[in-house]
Amino acid sequence: MKQNSKNKGKVQKVIAMAEKSGFWGARVVPWSPKNICKWPLYVLVLTALPFVVIWLLTRRELGGAAIPAGCLLAPVVISTFLLAVLLIIAWLLKKAAAKLPEGALLRSSCIVVHGMLEAPGVAQISSGRLIICPLAGRQISIPLHQISNITEHRLYNGRPYLGTTIFFKLTVPRTISGKWRLRFGVEHAEQWRKLLADR
Repeated sequence: MKQNSKNKGKVQKVIAMAEKSGFWGARVVPWSPKNICKWPLYVLVLTALPFVVIWLLTRRELGGAAIPAGCLLAPVVISTFLLAVLLIIAWLLKKAAAKLPEGALLRSSCIVVHGMLEAPGVAQISSGRLIICPLAGRQISIPLHQISNITEHRLYNGRPYLGTTIFFKLTVPRTISGKWRLRFGVEHAEQWRKLLADR
């Protein structure tokens, strides 16, 4: 009994470590609940840094004059706007995910490319089907056995997929997807790789 609870604790620890988010995960799916605050923070730091450097370089010439208020507020306004947009996307995706079938083996926030459209979305595997639900567009449900080929990419549409992230390119009958291409990128590739390989 003690051994079982010890093993269960180890498994939970491994799962928790696998679910940790890093810089690349926050870049690929910034609207994921655990990433929402990270990307606006990165943007705040990166946009504020040039103003700080300019102030440090010019303060002697300006006699110690302060940076104009507009310059100081710009990074805050940009980051706040980005945070608001990500919160709205996360809320819309949560509503979309609530309509997906229950009993998912795996469900993740993702970036979906369907035809010419690239949009935030939710992907899940349940009952032998891969279901991809983009924020804009219709839900796509694909029986796993009808996916004839899966390739992985570290760079797609100019977006790098590094660290634990990956972009999956799927080959499926056009009658199922309705478009000439179907792909999705996720934050934690290993979980998806295993389930897609077992199809």
